[in-house]
Amino acid sequence: MVRFNIKWKYALDVPIDYESFDRSLLVYFRSRLLIHKKEKMVFKKTLKIAKKAGHLKKEVDQIIDSTPMLGAGAVKDTYELLRDDKATY
Repeated sequence: MVRFNIKWKYALDVPIDYESFDRSLLVYFRSRLLIHKKEKMVFKKTLKIAKKAGHLKKEVDQIIDSTPMLGAGAVKDTYELLRDDKATY
């Protein structure tokens, strides 16, 4: 999405002509998090920042999609499936 969507470039504060990073980078990042048992680190830090900013005013139970995403980097996204001329559906 960074390569094709200007909103992502703006959110990441990268130049408009930024090509993007290799998608395998996220797979390796996820692997390192799992190896060091830090897979919940980003969520916990985001939650802490949201509480500090006042977005979460009290302790409440929240339902979120907690489906594990292990190995999701190897799954083709919609764009890749459309470009794949060898796909079998």
